[in-house]
Amino acid sequence: MPDLLLEFRSEEIPARMQPSAAEEIQEALVKELDDGDLGYEKSTSFVTPRRVCVVVEGLRDASSDKLVERRGPREGADEKALGGFLRATGAAKGDLVLRKEGKGTYYFAKIRVPSRPAGPIIAEAVKWVVAKFWWPKSMVWGEEPYLRWVRPLRGILCVLYSGTKTETVEFELSGIRSGDSTRGHPFMAPEAFKVSSFGDYSAKLERAFVILDPCARRERIRRAAESLAKENGLVLIEDDELLDEIVGLTEWPVAMIGPIGERFLRLPPELVQAAMKLHQKYLSAVDPDTRAVTHFVAVADKEARDGGRAMLAGNHRVLNSRLEDAEFHWESDIREADAGGMDGFSEQLGTVNFHRRLGTMAQRVSRVETLAREVSAAVGADAEMARSGALLAKADLVTSTVREFPELQGRVGRWLSERCGFRPEVAEACELHYLPNGPSDPVPTEPVAIAVGLADRIDYLAGFFGIGEAPTGSKDPHALRRAALGIVRIMLESRIRERPIRLRLRGLFEEAVCEYAASDGVPGPDGGRSERDVADSILDFLRERLSVHLREAGVRRDLVNACASAQHADDLVLLVDRVQALGSVLVTQDGQDLLKGFKRVNNILAAERAKGAPEFGAEPSRALMTETAETDLLDALAASEGNISAALESEDFRAAAQAMASLRPCIDRFFDEVRVNVPDASLRTNRLQLLQLVHDVCGRIADLAAIEH
Repeated sequence: MPDLLLEFRSEEIPARMQPSAAEEIQEALVKELDDGDLGYEKSTSFVTPRRVCVVVEGLRDASSDKLVERRGPREGADEKALGGFLRATGAAKGDLVLRKEGKGTYYFAKIRVPSRPAGPIIAEAVKWVVAKFWWPKSMVWGEEPYLRWVRPLRGILCVLYSGTKTETVEFELSGIRSGDSTRGHPFMAPEAFKVSSFGDYSAKLERAFVILDPCARRERIRRAAESLAKENGLVLIEDDELLDEIVGLTEWPVAMIGPIGERFLRLPPELVQAAMKLHQKYLSAVDPDTRAVTHFVAVADKEARDGGRAMLAGNHRVLNSRLEDAEFHWESDIREADAGGMDGFSEQLGTVNFHRRLGTMAQRVSRVETLAREVSAAVGADAEMARSGALLAKADLVTSTVREFPELQGRVGRWLSERCGFRPEVAEACELHYLPNGPSDPVPTEPVAIAVGLADRIDYLAGFFGIGEAPTGSKDPHALRRAALGIVRIMLESRIRERPIRLRLRGLFEEAVCEYAASDGVPGPDGGRSERDVADSILDFLRERLSVHLREAGVRRDLVNACASAQHADDLVLLVDRVQALGSVLVTQDGQDLLKGFKRVNNILAAERAKGAPEFGAEPSRALMTETAETDLLDALAASEGNISAALESEDFRAAAQAMASLRPCIDRFFDEVRVNVPDASLRTNRLQLLQLVHDVCGRIADLAAIEH
């Protein structure tokens, strides 16, 4: 069984497109080969800045000789349509069969598809992949029909090999003919060479100064950079994102290290690092004692005859220009802060729009300030410091440094606030209130940062839900899911004096919606909805994010839904405690049996309501009870309700759930010994009232009807 080696060699592919392109081209190719009846055992892809390579192992030599059935025109179609079908299939009219399919009867013909060698099938598959593959950005060139690819293709290598036998799969794409040769590094080994297999291909590429495997290039860069830093007594700053980008810029990476000018050592290290990363794609090396960024590590895509001295000097000159720009922006902000403090920046927020329907950033800051004061007591923060943190949190958006380096938003606010003499907790809130910005980010631990972070997200969600721009399907242009997950993670993971954060979110969301309505030029909720309606929709959305977050810990979504209607379900800490307690009971036999009994109760009550029966909210009468199982269940409900009330009062949800589960034997006995649907109307109503009481008592813990199994 032969293997296939396919390489598209082009001019430089943008680094950000490389990984997904290699994977998607691989998937598209093997699908076409499989559809062509060649099958395959294994496929692999590799990518460099100048080539995408796919290896498919275990192909068949040829497709199978087989009979396939093709559907033709409907019975009664005109002769012209039938004749066209006969010509297309090569069948005779007498060979056709009529068969009913769906709502009609159709002619069917059996066609023999002869076996085809692998080469032509592969050629057709590759042409289809190239014609249909979508790049985020592409170029059009070549001969008609024009070729569309991310960058101009320079060569296509396509060979089938098995043992010592190698066969070139020949085809042509817009003037480019496939072959059995390729080229290595364009500067260090530009000569063409032939290949006979993937092993031969990868070995010759390496001799031609191309490391095909991105993982191998990544490890080579990392080790070289760490070694250079260590030789100079420095520590390399880890940056996986930048490292991945450098891998996509080099086929033969060569690392070199150089010093940063002395004058730039007084700049904040993160600013130096950002300037080197954003503009030059340099890694940063820091002094382990001072934590200052003192050296840069550049990675070239070739080995220089002079050992890289000329390249390093050129890199140093360009870097100095970049750092001078960063220095200019930073010193401009320092001068403004020294002259007028942070007030000058805050005043400029009135000229920055937050959203065309939600006012300016100055209005947003004012709303967050109000909410931060409300939240501060619950999270153990000083109200005045929370207020100051909220007022400063967005001030750096108008700074020259953040406009040049948006990724430093928050950090610049912290640096300038510290310089202006604000308390450390307040300055830290400028940076830390953005955490967590992603699922792997840590949560803030300082009370002021927590208060500002929660207030910021509450205002954000209230605004967009208020104007009816909640996420729909997979679309979330305002990153509202991320904001909601931030609230969930802060409340569940942050600790204030070893205690979780307890907040009643409904009132805060309602207040946030009211604050929008009170802002000049900012509309209230769309569609005539009340503040409570908007708050309810946000809480539903928040609980959905909570379900997704808890899913990783094995918590079922239906348990969260079941507890969502319980009292104080807008306190996420209480909600999670309730969910965990309910889950611990439902895994027991008593819990499972209780759930079955409850669903039977719920079904009986639902059936009665469907008949138009009145609600059964009145207390059942003991005098009308004729069976011991009835009175025993009534007594058990009274005892359980008292135990549940006491447990809920003390927020001991496990005890409350266990008290609910203790009803199971009496409920089972009731259904075994008592008939609900009896002819006597008063007796039937009394028993339905008893079942309603069962429903209400259990409902104090959770809506068990929402549990799926």
